[in-house]
Amino acid sequence: MRAPPGPVTFPADGGCDGLDSARRSDVHGAPSDALRQGGHTVADERIRILIADDHELFRRGLRMVLEDEPDIEVLGEAGDGQTAAELALEEIPDCVVMDVRM
Repeated sequence: MRAPPGPVTFPADGGCDGLDSARRSDVHGAPSDALRQGGHTVADERIRILIADDHELFRRGLRMVLEDEPDIEVLGEAGDGQTAAELALEEIPDCVVMDVRM
């Protein structure tokens, strides 16, 4: 994964719409508003992800791909919605990758 120039900020509320709403601050300028308000930056922290899918083989494959990225941390996996909800409340991930047909 190639990082864009300048830090990319993600919502402080843990939303995972960072790719759509990512903002770049000027490389030599002040940090963006999101960073001042407690948002995460790729340079400071890894993106914390929870995987939820009822197919174990898919979960394992996705985990392997994501763990190869230095700026991503996989917090855990869930095979059903109940476990996904419990893990999300416990781990507070930045993003949940979930199978909607689970």
